[in-house]
Amino acid sequence: TAEAMAPVLKALLDRLVEKNVAQEVGAKVIDAVGASLVGASLPTFGSLASTVKAAMAEALGRVLTPSRRVDLLHDISTARGGKRPYVVVFVGVNGVGKSTSLSKVAYY
Repeated sequence: TAEAMAPVLKALLDRLVEKNVAQEVGAKVIDAVGASLVGASLPTFGSLASTVKAAMAEALGRVLTPSRRVDLLHDISTARGGKRPYVVVFVGVNGVGKSTSLSKVAYY
């Protein structure tokens, strides 16, 4: 039931926020996970972890999938034509290649 899952979902939200996920994004993910788990039947305890993991992956996929087609070159060209800046933010943990990617984009 939703009431039984509330403390677990709250703890999961707190954990996401601790890991620098925005409160609003975390709340959307938790709501989606909770909605997919309410009323789900779990035959064994081992399947609980896999069910939660699958629900979390699905929710994150929905949140991170763009709602419109992304064409950076077109958007940048449009901004340049309107004499407006275009901002690109590179985000990631240490060692994943942000600086390398930035240098490749700057070279282009």
